[in-house]
Amino acid sequence: MRRRFVKGTIIKTTGGSHYMFSNGSIITNAMGKIIETADGEIIYGEPMDAPPKRLDDRIVYVNGHFYNKDGTFEGKINEPDFEGSVDDVYICDGKSTQKNKNGDDFVTYNNAKALKENNVNITHEKFISLSSTVYGESSAYKNNIGFITELSMEMFAIASVHRINKIAYGSDSDQAKLFRKTEIEKRNGTKMQLAVGALIYSLASENDASNGATMWDGAEQAQFLESDDRFSTGKFEIHMNTMGWTISDEHYKKWKEGVEKLGGNFNAPQEKYTPGKNPNNKFSTSGTIALESTAVYLGTIFWKELKSRKKKVNEKK
Repeated sequence: MRRRFVKGTIIKTTGGSHYMFSNGSIITNAMGKIIETADGEIIYGEPMDAPPKRLDDRIVYVNGHFYNKDGTFEGKINEPDFEGSVDDVYICDGKSTQKNKNGDDFVTYNNAKALKENNVNITHEKFISLSSTVYGESSAYKNNIGFITELSMEMFAIASVHRINKIAYGSDSDQAKLFRKTEIEKRNGTKMQLAVGALIYSLASENDASNGATMWDGAEQAQFLESDDRFSTGKFEIHMNTMGWTISDEHYKKWKEGVEKLGGNFNAPQEKYTPGKNPNNKFSTSGTIALESTAVYLGTIFWKELKSRKKKVNEKK
């Protein structure tokens, strides 16, 4: 039952036709006049037939895994008489209970849309793999981190770089493996859900939180002094020496604050040219800069690789 109590006036204006259909009575009461006017005839008698009942347009009869846009896993469908594969991924506006044509209750996912990558339905296996790398490469490993907004933006930016590069860096990290081992429902309400939401955001939106970055570096790259000219620690490259970088004032300040918030040591120079030619990289050059900062979130700095490397100007003696 629906009731409306209005102390003033109700005015309804319809550009086309106006229809009312009811299984029961339609009752109109007025303390004053009831006035009906029409440019044509006013006809009383047999009403026109009501259109056939149909289920809400939001109901989908497809198989797949369903996620809310914020990364919450809502459920999955795998019915033999439904269309599609359970391996498909859909984004939706939550779920609700509806009645089918037999009057039985069933759960449906509201406004569901297939999630695509390059106009092709992304498989759930790849969806989870990409989400796990976003999680594994982010600052989510810090259990006491309280900067959820910045963490979300960091994940959005990492997912955006994945979309550009088509390479899932970090899929073998311990945190990525932990993500994949965690039961799907248990990711809800955690930082893992943020990673799922970040991937959905990158696939369903043209927005790019990385501002066009093609790579990123974590807090570990900020620990080295400018005087350290090594190309590698033996475990990973030191990018200020292998590629050279330049960081804007805003990004430099924010990266320092982010690294220190995460408990790391910040010694990175704001700008450094490669100290020499890296013998392990045939593309390396001496006295150049290849990386320019585009964004910073927490301990992660994002870079675009310059098409033409910035060359060091020889100092006059």
